[in-house]
Amino acid sequence: MPSISKIPPFLTSLKVKYTLAILALLLVLDLAFSVKTPENYSTVVLNDEGRILSAYLNNEDKWRLKTNVEEVSPFFLKAIIEKEDKYFYYYPKINFVTKNYFFLNHKFPPVFLRHNGISVKICL
Repeated sequence: MPSISKIPPFLTSLKVKYTLAILALLLVLDLAFSVKTPENYSTVVLNDEGRILSAYLNNEDKWRLKTNVEEVSPFFLKAIIEKEDKYFYYYPKINFVTKNYFFLNHKFPPVFLRHNGISVKICL
């Protein structure tokens, strides 16, 4: 009869249990509050070769054309990142400088200049 193996002692420590509980909680929160992608794209009319003949605004009067990152020029992506958030590659998903700037800008408006870029809007 095969012997039943015991659970290794490092898996029974409180730190491991708390870590696994936090990871499970984060997974549940990620599934419950996932980022919603817009389904309200603009209408695009293409010719036989796949070139755009005409495009129309969506129901919200916005230009929302569906595309893949591979279809967009790398120079265009670099220009957007340089314009909107030049520190994009240097911080771990949350830019605390921008968040602090946003907080101070909205708590003390006369002291700080207003910034209406996409970087601030993402932090909301």
